[in-house]
Amino acid sequence: MDNRLNVTHRSSTGITLGDLFMSYHSVYQDVRKAVDYVHYHGSMKQITLENLDLYIHKDNRIPMLLDRMRETGAKTFLLTNSGYYYTDKVMTYLLDSENRNWRSYFDAIVVDANKPLWFAEGTVFRQIDTESGVPKIGSHLGSLKPHVAYAGGSCEVFSKLLGAKGREVLYVGDHIFVVPELLHELQIWTERKGLFSRLQRLDVSLGSVFKNMDSSSDQPPDIRKIRLDIRKITHEMDMCYGIFGSLFRSGSRQTFFASQVERYADLYAHSCCNLLYYPFFYFFRAAPMLMPHESTVEHETTGSIDSSGQLLKGRGRVIGGDLDTSPVIDGYHGNKNSASSEQSCKKFSETKRLDLAETPTQPTYVHEDERDDELLKSISLEETSEEDTVDTN
Repeated sequence: MDNRLNVTHRSSTGITLGDLFMSYHSVYQDVRKAVDYVHYHGSMKQITLENLDLYIHKDNRIPMLLDRMRETGAKTFLLTNSGYYYTDKVMTYLLDSENRNWRSYFDAIVVDANKPLWFAEGTVFRQIDTESGVPKIGSHLGSLKPHVAYAGGSCEVFSKLLGAKGREVLYVGDHIFVVPELLHELQIWTERKGLFSRLQRLDVSLGSVFKNMDSSSDQPPDIRKIRLDIRKITHEMDMCYGIFGSLFRSGSRQTFFASQVERYADLYAHSCCNLLYYPFFYFFRAAPMLMPHESTVEHETTGSIDSSGQLLKGRGRVIGGDLDTSPVIDGYHGNKNSASSEQSCKKFSETKRLDLAETPTQPTYVHEDERDDELLKSISLEETSEEDTVDTN
């Protein structure tokens, strides 16, 4: 963009330069179309093959990773939308050695997959002539042959030929997001952790301003200075990542890409080779996600919640019981409404409660993220053992 042009107006939808309006959505569409054109119709792949050292990162750990996977009994396969000619050149550069062809690292190879159509109805499943790189006529119906490449097909057909159920297949690039920028993100996050600490302190200060206020307060506090400091530090954090900012965070909010990672990826890493540093029977477990009401309570706090559901001491206020009779928490405004508070607590404690079922002493269910045949079998055996126990007294 020519810097000599004066920006006359900037809105949430675009920028006006004199009599020219450029919307952010139109910029996105233009960039997306340009990338798609270069990828599907341009010379990108040919230029890549002519400069493999420049565009393809060769990691000598990849052959070791693939071999160790297969040693544990897992099957490895290559699934790509690229044609066989391009795939063969790239994989030869990455995996070929004097005594071994790259195809020997995989139990199955599928090119021209045409994803995401491959995960739905798919296309005709053909065998590739590895000498010419051209698909053979007709649909392949037999079993998968070693060191042979195939084209097209579908997830359903391929899973049957591979002998694997859907939940038993892990896709690197789908289930495991590979994010090379993550290494830089972690470096910045570590080096600039002081900025994040300052931002947290400002957030606490902002909350403290409202600490002794409730619905009877009619004069808002002056928080302009704190908000300005938060804005400055947030901008400084963004600029640490470069002109485009962080890939995962924009200020205090997550980017769209970050939300996609959280929603769709089971794991994410800067390289698939990170799997080398874990045993293949390792159980990856996500950190607990706290909801807003859970994050406001610090477990080391000495405060407690009384029978009316009120947080007597702590960061926030919890109003319990009937909204018409629930008092403001005692201790914030000089024992305000203390008599009403006692009456409310008494009323709540005298309320007839339903009889509760006896609490199980053993696990009776398995969370979705813990579903495992061995675990379910273990729980079943424990239940059977308890039923068979006879009281001899």
